[in-house]
Amino acid sequence: MTDDKRERSPADEPDTPADAAPDTPADAAPETPAVAKPVETPASDTPAVAEPVGTPASAGPATARRPGVD
Repeated sequence: MTDDKRERSPADEPDTPADAAPDTPADAAPETPAVAKPVETPASDTPAVAEPVGTPASAGPATARRPGVD
């Protein structure tokens, strides 16, 4: 009984699930990040916020903050 169950169950089961498991996650993993690319949203917000923040800060606030030099 033990020999029959060991020769057909563990020999056929580990081969089937092991081959199907890596195929499913490997195909689904690259599809999720490729479709959900949140890099476009932050990329558009970064340049828009960096422009107004860099211009006024370098225009006067940096120079007007020198009360000790006066």
